[in-house]
Amino acid sequence: MNFTEFLTTGNLVPLILKPALIVLGFIYLIYAIAIFRQTQVMAKTLIVSNDWIIVFISFIQLVVAIILVAVPFVIL
Repeated sequence: MNFTEFLTTGNLVPLILKPALIVLGFIYLIYAIAIFRQTQVMAKTLIVSNDWIIVFISFIQLVVAIILVAVPFVIL
């Protein structure tokens, strides 16, 4: 929605909500990167037989965060 659509429809919610969700997506991406790096450091520091499971779960979280950041740019 651009400003001219706002003037014709008068709906302010998408005009505020879309940029806010994009910013929140970037914040979540930064969080996911930090968690992924921390799990990699933890896996190197601690000797655990199944540490790959935790690293894999954090990698999945990172992929989901990247998708959540990319989707608004494709849709919007």
